[in-house]
Amino acid sequence: MPPDRTLSNPPRMPPHDRRSGSLAPVSAVAVPLPRRFSLRTIKRRSKSRMHDSASLPPTPTPPSHPPLPKRPSARSTPFSKPSATPPVQPAPATPRPRRMAFFREQGVMRERNTPGHVDPLALLAKMPVRAQGWLYVAVHAAPGLAHGHITKWMFRRNVVKRFAQVRGSTVLLYVNRSDPVKEIFSPVGCAVSSADTVVNRRGAVEHNVNIAKNGYTIQLRLKSEADADHWATVLRNISLVRQPRLADFQLIAPIGEGASGKVFLVRDLKTGRKLALKCMSKKGGSFGFSASEFRHAVDERLAHEHMNGAPFIVTLRHALQTEHKLYLATEFCEGGDVYNFVDVRGGGVTEHQARIIAAQVLLGLKALHDECIVFRDLKPENVLLDSNGRVRLADFGLCKMLDASDALTRTVCGTFSYAAAEILDEVGYGASCDLWALGTFLYHIMIGRPPRVAGSLQEARDNIFESKEPIIWYSDVMSEQAMSLVTALIEIEPQRRLGCGAQGVAEVCAHPFFKDVDWMALAEGEVPPAVTAELPPAELGDLRNFNQDEWRSIRMDEDLDCPAYTESVLWPLRNLSHNPLPRDFLVSYSYSCESAGAQRP
Repeated sequence: MPPDRTLSNPPRMPPHDRRSGSLAPVSAVAVPLPRRFSLRTIKRRSKSRMHDSASLPPTPTPPSHPPLPKRPSARSTPFSKPSATPPVQPAPATPRPRRMAFFREQGVMRERNTPGHVDPLALLAKMPVRAQGWLYVAVHAAPGLAHGHITKWMFRRNVVKRFAQVRGSTVLLYVNRSDPVKEIFSPVGCAVSSADTVVNRRGAVEHNVNIAKNGYTIQLRLKSEADADHWATVLRNISLVRQPRLADFQLIAPIGEGASGKVFLVRDLKTGRKLALKCMSKKGGSFGFSASEFRHAVDERLAHEHMNGAPFIVTLRHALQTEHKLYLATEFCEGGDVYNFVDVRGGGVTEHQARIIAAQVLLGLKALHDECIVFRDLKPENVLLDSNGRVRLADFGLCKMLDASDALTRTVCGTFSYAAAEILDEVGYGASCDLWALGTFLYHIMIGRPPRVAGSLQEARDNIFESKEPIIWYSDVMSEQAMSLVTALIEIEPQRRLGCGAQGVAEVCAHPFFKDVDWMALAEGEVPPAVTAELPPAELGDLRNFNQDEWRSIRMDEDLDCPAYTESVLWPLRNLSHNPLPRDFLVSYSYSCESAGAQRP
């Protein structure tokens, strides 16, 4: 008799009789299913089971239970019966609600749980190339290390020729320059050296760049010493960058919420610096973003890194991702936002304050437009004040990076009361929409509300294209120059709008409203901020300029660091055809402007 087999190696089914088309007789003892069996076998076995089940006793019906009582609604409706319980006392009055951003895609309002197309390399494709060229690649491993399916193809050959590019913190390898990416790896945390040389079979000297970590070494062979030095410098700079983790941040308090995520004040445990941490959900780890939301997440991360160091733009300190969320850690602006600054005063700011604030916003927009970035969501909620009262543009969740300064985009997005006419008309637009929003912003901070208040897309369109009521002007608050500037900026036709001509933003800077502004001194930070004296002193705490009651109900969702969603999964080498990336992993999203050894000052 054959030896007994364990459960890990089950016996095969009896042989199939091809002449009769039936299975050989088996005993009543249950036999494990075979590992492979034909479709005919499946059909015949299913018929046999259906026949045998007729002789089985009927399955007892579970006892019926009375239906569960419905949970009483927290909000009374016109069709609900009056409740016997005493009415709930109304909540205390809250500040005016902030205006959230919206977006449409292909003429249809998109729900946030509608999945869209996701490309893990989408962010890399938009990043600038830091180094590129043809080279030879070899992979070596220390004795005893397994040559898994990620790299075993490389070990069978001495070296392979590849066209290589460095984008972000990732090296991309192509068989041909026009082909899709074949392999990728990340030098983060590696030791990079370029000391040795090798003589190839043809007798030519090749210069090596070695990238080593965890017993594996990737060797890049280049023809010239200058190319090897350049590649070594680029890869070494990447390897020394700090890799932030969620555990590096200590939660202090919630400070904001928008259409794309929540914002919390946190402390960096390594440096002690206070940061604003924005959390954006991936919707259960499968990137449930719509197509527009995914593009916005990519552009926001890219624009932050691209504009780091620019004046009047909030600085990105760190970026990271987990299985379920994306995180952006920016500098914390202790002055709060302009919306709260205006709201706590019960009206608008003085014209002098409005002039300095608007001038700084204008310089921030100019910096964005010079890099072909359209903000698309300028409003008081997204204009922050640092501890010195200087302006910082924040929240690039709706920004768009154009291919050229004259390129257009067509996504209908923004905030209803601030959306430009060309956005609502669903025609192509560019930086002109930001100048419209600047005029609306200036009116808002001086009067206390936008010139055209809208709570829906249709209402916003009616206010611009159908309404016959003129904008209300307050001559006791706004000068003729201020009214003239706002009128020129909210011109319906973009071709006639101030700042949309050949000179661009320079036309706005030359307007009489800004005649007393020293633009060079303002850009250098030499002009005293207009709101410093009205900001509470620092002794009152970090949240002195934030309405804590407004954000008290916001909670940080539970989340954990996941090594599978860091750059470590790109080492030693990942063959994308054999081992594709997870659909919800955005390559090179991780970022830090600090070195790996950054500590408390």
